Amino acid sequence: MKTLPMKRTYPMNKVIPVLMISLLGFSGCKQDGAEGPSTTQSLDNFSKESSEKLTTNTCGISYTGKENLPDYVQDVRTSVKGADEYRNAALGVMTAVPENLLGSFFGLKGKVIISSKAESICSRVKFAGAEKDLKGTEKISSCWHQPAPGQPPEIILPENKEQIRHSLLRLFAYAFTEGLVEATASSTDANRSKPAQNFVDERDRLSRSFLYDLKDLDKKDAFLRLDKFRKADPKSYANYFFAEVIDSYYCSDESRTKFQETFKKTWKRFTNEKKANSAVTLFGVR
Repeated sequence: MKTLPMKRTYPMNKVIPVLMISLLGFSGCKQDGAEGPSTTQSLDNFSKESSEKLTTNTCGISYTGKENLPDYVQDVRTSVKGADEYRNAALGVMTAVPENLLGSFFGLKGKVIISSKAESICSRVKFAGAEKDLKGTEKISSCWHQPAPGQPPEIILPENKEQIRHSLLRLFAYAFTEGLVEATASSTDANRSKPAQNFVDERDRLSRSFLYDLKDLDKKDAFLRLDKFRKADPKSYANYFFAEVIDSYYCSDESRTKFQETFKKTWKRFTNEKKANSAVTLFGVR
């Protein structure tokens, strides 16, 4: 994968300190995504029909410790803990993560921890009922959480390079939308952020655009399953979708091309640079 320069930087830089303060009082934990062999992109998994198998996409570069890393990844590498081969896999993924998405996590002194006990640590994840139906299992090997209120967030990963390259980008997106933004947007105190709420509103509209794409693609089973999820728990649906769409756009050239060619309404809204709260306006164009 070639790493292209960003065309934009994050315009909410004045809001980020407020978002950070809000997250420190928030306690959350979230799963990774699909598991299985092959290579494709996240929205394909999210929109799969019941008869289709889940697939595993790999993001970023195959980093061995010798290749050059972008400065923004180099600056936070000491916050990635684990054996070198797995740590290098995580650093390679981080070359695909937008700088501002990394900044929102590591600005809170967050850590990425790669552990042989990842599944045990992540067993504390609590799923909404609709998410249980969608994923079909509560056993996961990757998650993000805040160990206790007031403590920095952590991303937990297994000692498995394929799963690290499959999960990590989405987990940064989950930490952002489910923790950082949701906590601020829903706050009723002085930390409440209108820009954060505007972002949540745009994220929700984007997630609904995806359902229209499924109709256009005649994916009846996927539409019914995801629409049921949305109606049962709109917030969990939107957060789940956001992590998948961020993964599809930023993971690789291949995943981005497939996103553009397949999910046309979602792509149009996602990449609309004229919208102040569109994802590419906030995180940059690749």
